[in-house]
Amino acid sequence: MGKLNDTKLRSLKYDAERGTYQTYADGGGLYIKVTKSGARLWRIAYRHNGKQNHLACGQYPEVTLLMARERLVEVRRLLAEGKDPAALKREEKAKLKVGTSFEEVFSEWLEVAKTKRREATLRKYQYVARLHLLPVIGNRDIKQLTRLELSSLCKQIAEEFNTSGKVAAIVLNLVFSFAEDSGLVDANIASSIKRALPAISVGHLAAITNESGVAEILRKLEAHKSHMTLPIQIAWQLLIYTAMRVGATVSLTWGDINLDDGTIQVAAREGTKTRQGFTVYLGPKMLERMRAYAQVRLSDTFVFPSAHSGGKHISASALKYVSKTAGIGPEHSRHGWRQVLKTLANEHHVPSMISELALGHKVGSVLEDTYSRAKFERDLRKFACWYERALNNIRKGLPVEDWS
Repeated sequence: MGKLNDTKLRSLKYDAERGTYQTYADGGGLYIKVTKSGARLWRIAYRHNGKQNHLACGQYPEVTLLMARERLVEVRRLLAEGKDPAALKREEKAKLKVGTSFEEVFSEWLEVAKTKRREATLRKYQYVARLHLLPVIGNRDIKQLTRLELSSLCKQIAEEFNTSGKVAAIVLNLVFSFAEDSGLVDANIASSIKRALPAISVGHLAAITNESGVAEILRKLEAHKSHMTLPIQIAWQLLIYTAMRVGATVSLTWGDINLDDGTIQVAAREGTKTRQGFTVYLGPKMLERMRAYAQVRLSDTFVFPSAHSGGKHISASALKYVSKTAGIGPEHSRHGWRQVLKTLANEHHVPSMISELALGHKVGSVLEDTYSRAKFERDLRKFACWYERALNNIRKGLPVEDWS
């Protein structure tokens, strides 16, 4: 017993060559299962009345190694008393009709949905739920949620993330339908939310890209820093100076960041525009901020943990709220920083290949893309430094130097 440790657990990733999923044993029947979506799920294998069973014990890192081992001790005690741990767990769930959180119901629905829906579809639902729904309503009693509250949340998501609003409405409908069938709620209050959402926009998200406008926004955010929590401050700076997508920024884990060489590995995300992984290079000042921030690490998992939702990262809506309270209007969305990067790069003669790769866009064929990323690493590091200086000069009212 005791084969696993936190270093090993944090490094576990899905290996497509090994099959549909992989398992790693800790001993005594306790093991962790790594799924195709990257989830690390605790399981306990045991025998009762001659039958082999596997008991689900939650997901790492929400359920720590110590907690999983304590659960194994409890399972052994129950077996010694002649009791079936899985059967007892089912009985407890059946009794739990009041005070059930939305996240708990979502997790139960997901287990059932895995047998009925395509894996790619479920990955999309999970991504939207974990990014937009669980950080906001995950800890809420599902009976206390109202249709107006859920509708407003979906409209807010749709306003900022377009199609994700519709997906969020679909997820809510499915979860509440499951809750109604399970007797947890009296009615499915989310059944008509999708129909009430605005038509999907196919245009670009709003962005101010002229230098005077960008300077004003940067100054407003700088002046508003005292009203932000530390994770929100650093998340905003990272969003601005790297032009990463909002979802990838707020959900970063410490395992994604290499502070020795100043890089962030952005993983591919099924059902989103980030369909391939890529490397983000940090400018010197941003790297310095990240290193200082790492010294006061507030979570062992997420880079930007939520102050209100234990074990979760900040929501994309938290960044939007800060933008609004800082006096930045709807004419500049958080996603607009990607357009700022591309516009400045074009105006100051940065090769298009470099700016496209910096944004994580696919360039050429798969072979060309792989070659380009290796070939242009030096240029991408140079671009990170150039772009950081460009934004700092704009904020100070100084001219931006051309790429050379």
